[in-house]
Amino acid sequence: MGPLPANVATTSGSPPVKLPRPAPRPAAPATRSCTVVLLADAPTTGRADGGRAARFALRGRSHSERSGRFIEFAAEEARAGRAVVALYPSWRPDAARYALVHARSRTLSDEIAGIPLALSPLALSVLADRLAGLAPIHLPGIVAAAARELPRHMLAGACLHSVTGLSALPTSTALHAASYRPRSAFLALSCPGAAVLRIPPGELGESLPGLPSPPDTPLHVLACSGTAGSPAFDDDLMPALRTATAHVVPSQPLGPVFWGTTRYTEFAAFESGPRSLARALGALHTVRCRWCGQPVDRAVCPFCRSRAHRFPTAASSTGTAHHGVPAPRALDQRPAPPPVPEPAGPAPRLPAAWPRPPAGLPLAPNGTPLPSPFAAPEDPRE
Repeated sequence: MGPLPANVATTSGSPPVKLPRPAPRPAAPATRSCTVVLLADAPTTGRADGGRAARFALRGRSHSERSGRFIEFAAEEARAGRAVVALYPSWRPDAARYALVHARSRTLSDEIAGIPLALSPLALSVLADRLAGLAPIHLPGIVAAAARELPRHMLAGACLHSVTGLSALPTSTALHAASYRPRSAFLALSCPGAAVLRIPPGELGESLPGLPSPPDTPLHVLACSGTAGSPAFDDDLMPALRTATAHVVPSQPLGPVFWGTTRYTEFAAFESGPRSLARALGALHTVRCRWCGQPVDRAVCPFCRSRAHRFPTAASSTGTAHHGVPAPRALDQRPAPPPVPEPAGPAPRLPAAWPRPPAGLPLAPNGTPLPSPFAAPEDPRE
């Protein structure tokens, strides 16, 4: 007689009883969608290709009044099974961090990621809308990783008359002194890298940083001004850019706070279209988080705050070659030291290694067996 099936129970002296099979567990979804949120008073420009991010200005007299709408929005997204990628300016983080902490506590979910970015208000608004176009077709981890890669493919900043009130970008004493000269003009960039330059007449094109886009690709330029614009934008910057289209958008309310003045012309230049987004996504280097499974490109997962994932270590150019073979060392011209004589007598007795714990002990959270309790030595003289 062959063995009985696993779902058949037998007792002595009674016929076999067939038990119901357990219901199969539902399979986890292969992909998850996400929603891009901007936690700043940065209205949409209406010119970015892709989509439109949800925006929360976080204004109010109390913490609950400032962050209440975003917390309710995050709770609705969690009930709908969508993750949230929230962008906020790193130079004004207090209200956004409070809202993120309470939203994660309200939803009891680790699928709300806060991404701080040191970008100017117009660049932050453009980036949020471009990421919103990627959210329906990419994993939340890829969207969070693209928030740091897309600024490297943009040229954003402002043309200023003075940098005396500029504290969000690095400046120098020489630039502050040059601000008091008549007809001085400066170019302050927040991406692809933070920099402040003086605008020399007719030589600005040689000082602009290069972008990963091809040299013959035209750029899409958005611009807005404060109470008074800067003529250096039209006279010096626009001729130096490969401009396809230029649009004037409404002013950003946080512009005077970031630039430290009301006399400026803020701009954001980028290559529009799906080809530029594909180039930026192709430059990502991500690994899968061991805890939440999202692709990450940084040491700490922005969703679950885990550090369990490991990035492939690049081979050092001085110690190890690319194929794992030690690199050759330079010849030492000094004489070799004399050999150390071996001590006379028997070799010292080494202590025995600690015994491995028995197989029945529970496992630690990291997967290693817990250590066994200390035992008394067999020889009392030890």
